[in-house]
Amino acid sequence: MIAPCGSDLATAEAPFAGPDFAPSEEAEPEPSTAVQTAAIDVLDLDFGSELIPAVEFDYGRLRSPQRDRSPCHGGGFSIELPAVLELLAHIATGRIDPRAVQVVLLEAAADIYLPLTTVHFDEAVIRRRCERDQDSCPLCELRTDWFEALLDESDRCWERYTQPEAFPYIAGVDTVHTVGCPVTRRKMPGQYDRPTGEEYRQELRRYAHSVDPTSGRSVLDLDARYPGWKPMTADEAKDWMKAHTGPKGGPLYKLCQRCTPTP
Repeated sequence: MIAPCGSDLATAEAPFAGPDFAPSEEAEPEPSTAVQTAAIDVLDLDFGSELIPAVEFDYGRLRSPQRDRSPCHGGGFSIELPAVLELLAHIATGRIDPRAVQVVLLEAAADIYLPLTTVHFDEAVIRRRCERDQDSCPLCELRTDWFEALLDESDRCWERYTQPEAFPYIAGVDTVHTVGCPVTRRKMPGQYDRPTGEEYRQELRRYAHSVDPTSGRSVLDLDARYPGWKPMTADEAKDWMKAHTGPKGGPLYKLCQRCTPTP
């Protein structure tokens, strides 16, 4: 949803670029490569004093080499010419404050771009947007189900880890251990509780803004506060070892030399 612009536009800060329409001088990360090649979207542009309905935006088809900017500064976006002419007519008659145009257009670009990317395209930009909107963050909303699934798996791992008699083996990235192995105790947390309340909101934001949800593995594996390793029964450990065996029979895993597991 595009934020309406009211009468305080003289002091409003453009959320995605400076008031002179110039790219930010701050270093920016490269735009994500995991973006669809093109997308067309239709949005209402609400300027408070005037509404321009059903404006067509296009992303990914046009990019001027003279004005090559990152998506957060409008790079890759185009807008239908009739809407531009209507916008200019309203500016000429004073119905739209020209200082609102950059704010509203870049908000529209961000609303279109966020669902297309699997990785944040400018963490600083998204962070500023979250700080402005407080509890409303489109990227967090987009990735909540993904983060919930990660926490569900962490809950399952912790429940198993606290039952060593039933689940005596545990697998890291490529090594099998017994649950009581000192290596395992260093890698697994001493205590785990699923985050709730403000802690949950901060954790969701931290992961949603910095991690690729399509990476194919749990990003919580690398966070010592979460039980990322996989506790297993003896049969599950044998199945895990089979699944990690190459086509010629060579193991693609290691057995810990310290605890010497024998499932």
